[in-house]
Amino acid sequence: MVYVLDKEKKYTRISKKPGQRDETFLLYEFTGNLNRDVIEQYLPKDSKILEFYCDNSGIIFTQHNNFEPKNILNIGRFACWQHQLKQQDVIKAAQFDYDIRNIWSRQGYFTSQMYDFNLFNTNIIEKEKLTQLFLLHLHSELTEILECTNYKTHKNKKNIDVEYLHSEIIDTFKYLLNICLIWNLTPDKFFEEFHKKSDIVEKRYEQEFKNAN
Repeated sequence: MVYVLDKEKKYTRISKKPGQRDETFLLYEFTGNLNRDVIEQYLPKDSKILEFYCDNSGIIFTQHNNFEPKNILNIGRFACWQHQLKQQDVIKAAQFDYDIRNIWSRQGYFTSQMYDFNLFNTNIIEKEKLTQLFLLHLHSELTEILECTNYKTHKNKKNIDVEYLHSEIIDTFKYLLNICLIWNLTPDKFFEEFHKKSDIVEKRYEQEFKNAN
């Protein structure tokens, strides 16, 4: 039996089909709902498909509307197939309430009671409309943060209510998080894109700073 860790390969496991020792029939297991034509593209050249079936009862087709319960990290063949997850990752997710995945899941579960994320996969227009709506809310919440500060020079200085300011920041983040959910920006993808963008920004800053001197 062989487990395939190559991201370029669609199949995740290959095992020998039970039978005679001189037979060379192999079982290729794919994660997802793939049709026969797609599977043929990923098999070795000149391979012949003798049998083909899909276990619809054991497949999660999308992570949309499949938000993980609090303190639970779904992994496994028919859950979230991520080879990089180790036992210690599962334990850590169970111990800490502030794990980023829990924040994503809690917001996703709440918003999914009002919007069906699954419908957005095939309807880009609705994605755009809801994105625009959330951006309007986000803009309003950003203004609320501004109102917490002494930005008006013609007004007397006021004491800043830091707790209230924190609350407004969270409101802003929740709307931004909803936009991430609409466009299926997962926590893992978020970290990946964050570091990728940070590398670009930091390198650009370093180059511009050197040129300025």
